[in-house]
Amino acid sequence: MTGPSLLLLNFVHLLQNSAPDGPVLDLACGNGNNGLFLAELGLPVILADRSRKALPEAEKTAKAKGLTVYGDAGSKATYSHSILDLLHFHLFSYRYK
Repeated sequence: MTGPSLLLLNFVHLLQNSAPDGPVLDLACGNGNNGLFLAELGLPVILADRSRKALPEAEKTAKAKGLTVYGDAGSKATYSHSILDLLHFHLFSYRYK
């Protein structure tokens, strides 16, 4: 898949209109398509994935696009300031394919 999920595209306006207080957590980000899309819109993003292969690729893509994101592979850190868990988009986006 390239680009963000259709579900995220349909609801991104909710994030853009809410002026979030903290970063978006793209949990289980894989290649980071959803999180990188949000970063391109100017939202702060944390990319998190336990895969030590996928996350560096997402960070490499972010760097190539001139985006600043924070990447976390396999940490047990808590993200108390994150306003959205994009895992929901990963789990339910199959309905919107």
